[in-house]
Amino acid sequence: RYDVIFLDVRMPGMDGFELCSKIRETALNPSAPVVFVTSLRDFETRAKSLASSGTDLIAKPFLTFEIAVKALTLVLGERLQTRSQIAEAVNQSDQPPPLPAAVPPAEIPVPVPAGAPVAASIATVPTVEIASVPPPAPAAAPPAVAPATPDVETRESLAMLLPRLVASLGEARRQLLKIGQSSDGLVRQEILGLTHLCIRSLTSQLDRPELRPAFQLGSALERLLKRFHDKPESAAASALHTAAAAVDLLEELCLPGVKPDLATAPAIKILVVDDEPLARRAVVGSLENAFFKPDSAADGQVAIALAATKPYDLIFMDAEMPGMDGFTACARVRATALNQATPVVFVTSHTDARSRGLSAASGGNDFVVKPFLFAELTVKALTIVLRGRLQKSPAPLAAPSQSPQQ
Repeated sequence: RYDVIFLDVRMPGMDGFELCSKIRETALNPSAPVVFVTSLRDFETRAKSLASSGTDLIAKPFLTFEIAVKALTLVLGERLQTRSQIAEAVNQSDQPPPLPAAVPPAEIPVPVPAGAPVAASIATVPTVEIASVPPPAPAAAPPAVAPATPDVETRESLAMLLPRLVASLGEARRQLLKIGQSSDGLVRQEILGLTHLCIRSLTSQLDRPELRPAFQLGSALERLLKRFHDKPESAAASALHTAAAAVDLLEELCLPGVKPDLATAPAIKILVVDDEPLARRAVVGSLENAFFKPDSAADGQVAIALAATKPYDLIFMDAEMPGMDGFTACARVRATALNQATPVVFVTSHTDARSRGLSAASGGNDFVVKPFLFAELTVKALTIVLRGRLQKSPAPLAAPSQSPQQ
């Protein structure tokens, strides 16, 4: 098991990106930091780095000391984080945590008294192991240690993963901010591509039972960002706001203690209200891919009748409808016993001050601006519903410390 791996990108037979992906499949190094060493700095190289789960890039030519600083930063930061998480595990369990598989018993870090210098604690960790390509001769296997119990093993696994996820989300949040600040089409498209790849890499790490809600939202967000990259003009301010809200919620969903069945127990119930049949069917069909088939209503009266008989998790309401507009229908839905606090998202082409005032006065919660991407509706729905359920659940554990790279 290695603490950090430096990989050349251009190698005969198998390039560095392919090798990195294969290293990620090994039992001992699924999450070891991988730094690519390359003279390539284009978008495609960065995209391949993210897709293969690389950690960082060092450009050629480089200074020898740059490699040393990079290695120490990654290794010491990771060990400080791991030490903190193991200390938390000890405090929360009657039994001491199992020994890490790669640390021989003679080199196990000893407890450090409160107030002791940080250097004293770091000095007790084993010698840093760094792999390069080609790798050194295999070292002797460390003495066998007792296997961890399933609960502690899972906790330690999450303890290693969560700081990386939080760091990735911080980077995605910064990229989304850059998109909103740039008017250059090519720059926006490149940033959108990087953000999509960042979330794609993140989502692949979320595919585990205990992080199921985060995986569902991450997958939907990945599809939305892919649409943004393919069609940059669709990344309007309201759509970017939807993506940013999803990124913020993802961090909360990655915390320990979030229920794995948050999005399924009970099943999410959505009502779509639109007087235009084709538009209504299109919205229902797009949401059906992520949820059970939503209920639909052709006008405000039908919507009010449905709201009086069934509680909903979310209502999408067309703002402009003949007879009774969406704002009036929303106010009357709020008067029903079962949907007094149900979030209502208005679907409209108007975002002026008057429309926003009418929305607030009628009890509306948010807007989706026409024309919109159907993927935006899915992300919006998951974000609002999961946040509402999360707020009603017991508070998850505190967020892990951010990695030193963030």
